Amino acid sequence: MARTVNPQTALRLATEVAGSQSAMARICAVSQAAVWKWLTKGKRLPAEHVLSVERATGVSRSLLRPDLYPDTLHLSHAPRVVACDTPVSSNAYNFSDSPAGRTAAEATAALADRSPILPHGRSPLDRGQPA
Repeated sequence: MARTVNPQTALRLATEVAGSQSAMARICAVSQAAVWKWLTKGKRLPAEHVLSVERATGVSRSLLRPDLYPDTLHLSHAPRVVACDTPVSSNAYNFSDSPAGRTAAEATAALADRSPILPHGRSPLDRGQPA
């Protein structure tokens, strides 16, 4: 029979692992009195401290605050893949990203695409020739 741990028990465990209420207070950057109130008044660990307590003590966030961090995510249906979710496999021109992998036509087009704007009638391949 599995024993479940409620958030209050998890908070007590985290405090024991930390060493004391004062140590827990230092982890959360609050007063020892605040930790005492959480423990004696049955308060839950405030949400802003859950991750730092988990990191410092090793007590799981899903035990400390199961309302915020459920142990498992239950989906009512399988997630759908949308057409726009597919990764882009190449750049906009479908060129290879490496110059060595380009065809002659791709290299010429890539050069033209990266060239500065030239006067009408000039081609980026006309370098060194008078206009």
